[in-house]
Amino acid sequence: MKKNLILSVLVMISLMLMVVGSVGGADDTISTYKITQTGLANNYEVETLVEISGTQSDINSRVESAIDGKTPIEVTLSTLVEGDSGYAHVRINPINAGEHIQLWAKDTENNWYDINAVGWGPLEGFPLAIDYHKTTPVYLISDQVGWYTLNVELVDVDDSNEVITSNSEEVHVRRGSPTDGNGETPTQDSKAYRLIKKGISNKGILHAPGLQKPIPNENFAGGKAKKK
Repeated sequence: MKKNLILSVLVMISLMLMVVGSVGGADDTISTYKITQTGLANNYEVETLVEISGTQSDINSRVESAIDGKTPIEVTLSTLVEGDSGYAHVRINPINAGEHIQLWAKDTENNWYDINAVGWGPLEGFPLAIDYHKTTPVYLISDQVGWYTLNVELVDVDDSNEVITSNSEEVHVRRGSPTDGNGETPTQDSKAYRLIKKGISNKGILHAPGLQKPIPNENFAGGKAKKK
């Protein structure tokens, strides 16, 4: 009888130790997350960049004026698979899409920041909850024609800025809106759009805004005129 009682107590103690050891231990899983970018336009037109000088109030005023009437890119960070814990300190790396593009986002204090240059969130990072979902409107301004890669990276500040998750999209900036040879503006999933990206249209010509006649594609290569 005593042996059975002692054995039962030992089994209960072992089970309790296993439970205690698993709480907050190596078996914990961290939530996984995803980033999406939606609302991207087929094309963006060349504009003057916002001047970054003076006080934060000056910058805010210039940004508000520059983005008036624009449709933002919606950048969403959300939980993909919920785990036992999140992250203590995260932030978004600078996008680093080049010096001819600005990506403006407003923080909770109503101040605007160019996340292309400075990223998003305090340098020390912000806590990322187990179950997280937030969308940030981002406004694009560029002063030079071209293709730009928007690579959004969420990093763990406490782990030498190790990338947690990322999302990459391409945007096109040009002087006016391209057409597909029929006077139509192509969508990103159309054949005409892919051909225009390569420097031609679906009729073998690139319709350049501001020109009365289309440019024959034999004088074009990747959007740049060939040297004679």
